Amino acid sequence: MGKNLAASGGEVDIKQFEITSNYNKKTTDISGGVMELFVWESLFDSTVRASVIYADTGYDDSGSRQISNTEGGGNSDFVNSAGEKTELVIEDLYKNKLVFTGDYHLRVSKNKREAFGGPHTTKTLVATEFYSKECIDNEDSEKRVVKKYQYKTSDNVKLILTDVLGTPKNITVDKSKNDYNFLGGREKVFQQCTWLSRVSVPDGVSAPNGVLAGYLFYETAYDGTKGGYNFKSIDLLFSKSPVRKYIMTATNEIPPGYSGNILNHFEHVSIDLQRSLVAGDQTKRKLETINPYNVEFAQNDFSAKSQNLDWNNGGKDFWKLAEDLNLKDKITRINTKAYDTGIVPTGLNWKEQKKESKEINYDIGDIIRQATNRFNQLFTYQITIIIPCDLGLHVGDVILVDFPEISQKEVREISKNKSGIYMIMDLAHRITRTGSYTSLHLTRDSIFR
Repeated sequence: MGKNLAASGGEVDIKQFEITSNYNKKTTDISGGVMELFVWESLFDSTVRASVIYADTGYDDSGSRQISNTEGGGNSDFVNSAGEKTELVIEDLYKNKLVFTGDYHLRVSKNKREAFGGPHTTKTLVATEFYSKECIDNEDSEKRVVKKYQYKTSDNVKLILTDVLGTPKNITVDKSKNDYNFLGGREKVFQQCTWLSRVSVPDGVSAPNGVLAGYLFYETAYDGTKGGYNFKSIDLLFSKSPVRKYIMTATNEIPPGYSGNILNHFEHVSIDLQRSLVAGDQTKRKLETINPYNVEFAQNDFSAKSQNLDWNNGGKDFWKLAEDLNLKDKITRINTKAYDTGIVPTGLNWKEQKKESKEINYDIGDIIRQATNRFNQLFTYQITIIIPCDLGLHVGDVILVDFPEISQKEVREISKNKSGIYMIMDLAHRITRTGSYTSLHLTRDSIFR
């Protein structure tokens, strides 16, 4: 980054904020009346979202629109319903931009108006929410996933987003190595892509088969070069280098090597032994399967510890179970599944499908079970930090955060327990006239810096 972030709220320039009316097709610039603007991203949301509160004071005598924080005259209402095309461009102090124009424009999803004032002056506060146009298209019954798909899951996600949903946005995927055959069944696009995240294993990684199963499907805001839809492996996200380094200090000084100060933070540590035993995400899970083609029954065990490969985790180790409980090699969850052999075989004609009909579509034991474990582990340790507004951050990014240890010592060291690598799970940019901030909801699967 250019200069260090100050230990206070940042500044954001709203360069463009235009809403095109559904009624007269005229475009109104509301940037001058913005009182509070939020922009959200989440690893578990298929759209970027925004909301704004702005003041609408109607028209003046010249017929000019008065969208501002000053009192104005006029008696014409700004007619705004839902679905309006909206274009927004914002820029922070470090020249990071978020660009919601062109293919990346937003649509009004919800409107709420509250008017107040006397007989001569009226001011209306408008609360408006926005999301991506694809959220509307996702509800279109003519844009459902219906045909047969086969081969790589990552390729199928790209096909569904472009050919079915028709999105022109960037699509970034971590290539999967496993094939998966399925019938669309008239599923909505976002639901189908989310389902495929549970049956995907990243390619080009040296690891036991299936251990790295588990993807995430989400959208990130466009910055002028990158952004759009993402289909990413949890493990490959954790393997990336930190894009920022933050520290919490008692002064406004930022030590060398850090991007900025943490203004505030909240911990959300959630270690639940009973839930973990039921899920089997820290012990062993047994899988019992039956193959309908040859009526073959099989069973095998899977240890959660095998998913800690040093390079694919936020911390050094998973949380530790009490040794006297002797749970290390115990099985706490049993799953029983039937393979779908012969139901959706690979092939473009009957002869090809008959040849492949005895092959297992995908390995339930090496994919579904491991992916479920990975999702459960992901939420072991969560914190929220607040920093001066930084529009260059996105969900899925990995950052490093350092906190002082809890101690009565005059000189405190970096906490080895709470500090370390985290993934951004949710973020919110809050932009106001008095200061702008970014709230980051962070998560990791393990502990120790």
